[in-house]
Amino acid sequence: MQETPHKRRFAISDIHGCARTFKRLVKHKLNIRPGETLYLLGDYINRGPDAKGVLDYIFKLEQKGVIIHALRGNHEDLFLKALYSKPLRRNFLLNGGDVTLRSFGVKQIEDIPEVYVSYLRQLGYYFEVEDKILVHAGLNFQEKDIFKDREAMLWLKNMTLDKKKLGDRYVIHGHTPESKLEIKRQFHKTPRPQLLNIDGGCVYYKRFGARLCALNLDTWALKFSKNVDFVS
Repeated sequence: MQETPHKRRFAISDIHGCARTFKRLVKHKLNIRPGETLYLLGDYINRGPDAKGVLDYIFKLEQKGVIIHALRGNHEDLFLKALYSKPLRRNFLLNGGDVTLRSFGVKQIEDIPEVYVSYLRQLGYYFEVEDKILVHAGLNFQEKDIFKDREAMLWLKNMTLDKKKLGDRYVIHGHTPESKLEIKRQFHKTPRPQLLNIDGGCVYYKRFGARLCALNLDTWALKFSKNVDFVS
């Protein structure tokens, strides 16, 4: 799926139910305006306290004219599989799904309103934006077609890069939490690495510093918002 440039464009990944932090980043740090674009790289739900609030804010931004391109993360995939397969519900709940249900005020996954289910169901797996490939987790470079392995796009860690297949492109991804220092270090390297992780571990307050990161896709500038959903 190829996108054409349109004003400022940012990529954000792994919000994980931290609605207040997401709003703070978008509204106060980015000062996002109608006609500008957010690429969201998955994991809007689970673990954090307000998955419903995250999705509601995405809907609100769209209503205000912000262009939203959202991908599926492994936690959306867990949700959808649990919705249609009762044996998989325990796995969903053990991975933060219980908090997601509470945010909707329901006890059963099938009681989540259809508008949210429909939105999560239609999410894609990757975007191509000029010389950048945006994906939640990673790409399987062992495949002849690097876009074939959807499980890799949702779950893969520790990608092994094949420069012949990637060419001069960059892979922008989340899924694997990093500290703010490590994220900034990637982008300050010369030459810039072709695999770039923007998951600031927003939901992991004690382990990674709990920051939500936004990457300007045109300038490579980074913006961070410290988690305001949790109190240590």
